[in-house]
Amino acid sequence: ATVPDYNCAYHGMLSIYMSVEHFDTGGSFAAEIKRYITYFKSSKPMTVDGEVLVPGEPESRMRAQRFAEGIPLPAEAWSTIVTAGKNVGVDAPTILA
Repeated sequence: ATVPDYNCAYHGMLSIYMSVEHFDTGGSFAAEIKRYITYFKSSKPMTVDGEVLVPGEPESRMRAQRFAEGIPLPAEAWSTIVTAGKNVGVDAPTILA
């Protein structure tokens, strides 16, 4: 996001980091978080065939997909990489579909 009359971007993020060991003397924090996530995910999705996701879940899924399938790259970007490689004597690898 940008602010009028400013030439920079900002994201407005606030992070608070806490050491679990200092406030979870009973060791129930992990179980309580799991219970809360289960409760949260039991909410009604926005669409009939939708799903309620928790923070990090879309990113985790995308990471797994990219590890399995590779990172999509526009043809023009790949062409630029191949050309740069050829300019320094590196042949383009054969890509199997």
